Amino acid sequence: MYKLENGLKEVRVDGLIFKGFNDKKVLNLIVRPLKDFNPGSSGMILVIIEEVINQKKEKKMDTRAARYTLVDEDVKRLEDELAYTKDNLQTTIEELETSNEELKSTIEELQSTNEELQSSNEELETSKEELQSLNEESTTVNKELQSRISELVAVNDDIKNLLDTTCLATIFLDIDLNVRRFTPNVRDFIHLTTLDIGRPIEHFASTLKDVFLAESARRILHDLGQEELEVEALNGNIIKMRIKPYRTQKNVIDGVVITFEDISRIKSIAREIEKKEILWEVLADNSNVSTLIVTDVKITYCNRASMEMFCGQSRKNLLGMPISELIQFDFKNNYKRNVIANCSIQDGLIKEMNISLFPSM
Repeated sequence: MYKLENGLKEVRVDGLIFKGFNDKKVLNLIVRPLKDFNPGSSGMILVIIEEVINQKKEKKMDTRAARYTLVDEDVKRLEDELAYTKDNLQTTIEELETSNEELKSTIEELQSTNEELQSSNEELETSKEELQSLNEESTTVNKELQSRISELVAVNDDIKNLLDTTCLATIFLDIDLNVRRFTPNVRDFIHLTTLDIGRPIEHFASTLKDVFLAESARRILHDLGQEELEVEALNGNIIKMRIKPYRTQKNVIDGVVITFEDISRIKSIAREIEKKEILWEVLADNSNVSTLIVTDVKITYCNRASMEMFCGQSRKNLLGMPISELIQFDFKNNYKRNVIANCSIQDGLIKEMNISLFPSM
């Protein structure tokens, strides 16, 4: 028993002598633990006492032992089935507890919803009273609206004058793609008069190459997106054309707005800037002064001399590298750290830095 309590699964003692009234018997004692059938009950053990028989009785005892073995297997199988049933029961109990908690939570939510409905009902009663008061005020508001109509007429006149004096050519089309309104500058691209208001836009030709305004307007009404195109006029000018849906204050699509902007001068200036940038890069690459441009503490430009200075680093490796990592490289022996740096500071932070490194004399 002591060995069994100290963790052994089974204890067997052979050769015990039992003295009876007429003879002696040799016994074997086997103590085996059993699984608990009820949760919380104390441990149970099985005590087996077997008699050591002589050779004449071996055959009979073997048959009996085989019978005991079958009984043990059945007991083992029943124990496993009981354990499996016990686990399933425990799982079912846990699921029922979870369902019970969810049901409680649902009941609480329903109670909270009921309280909210009661509160909403009270608010509706209050709103009903307010609506009655608003109905009385509507008569007064109606009179005010009459005066505002007059104001809107004046605002409409102001908008008309604004559109007439603006430099941006704009044309407004209704939902059927008929001309609704346009600014005077539109005549540079489409020959319109005030008598053309209400006519379909597809009746008019434009001075733009390969541009079909009616098709573009239909596409915008279908996709509800917007387009921004650079097109060429017959005189060679570059025109930026923007097409957007016309939205009311209630966010209702009620037509299309098309604007035309002559960007020929901007394009010309951009080409000149691009040429100067290319020329600057050529001059910088052929200069003996190592030049770096650092933007947001990262290298955005390096010339050929700087690549040679920093131990043959390639331009691909240097671009995008933090300047703090670059100073870890060794300079070549024929250079000293003669550095000129120009910084652009914004909000207390260095936004851009130009670094020039000169070789030692």
